[in-house]
Amino acid sequence: MLDVMVLNEKEKETLVTGLLKKGHKTREISKMANVSNTTIKKIRQKTTNNAIEEKNEPKYKPLSISSQYFKLFLEGKPIVKVAIGLDLPTDNILKIHSDYLTLQNRQDFVSI
Repeated sequence: MLDVMVLNEKEKETLVTGLLKKGHKTREISKMANVSNTTIKKIRQKTTNNAIEEKNEPKYKPLSISSQYFKLFLEGKPIVKVAIGLDLPTDNILKIHSDYLTLQNRQDFVSI
């Protein structure tokens, strides 16, 4: 009696995707995974579409520390809340706030 492995749709897709990545031809995959050429074609198309979508997704990098401060100031957070939220000493937060005002072209407030 032959041992036949029965796979669900997701398992078949995973198997076919792995075989495609290894460079197997459609005919080989069809025999090894016991799936039709049409199924392999659909899985290949889906895999290609997913790869294109992932490539086109923007990559977000975390904000630098100074950008985090500036963002909080732009949101209207008071200096005290920014200092507490980011655990900053007074002299550091005052310098950062001064830089923020300079960037906002509010140097007149900096001198006050």
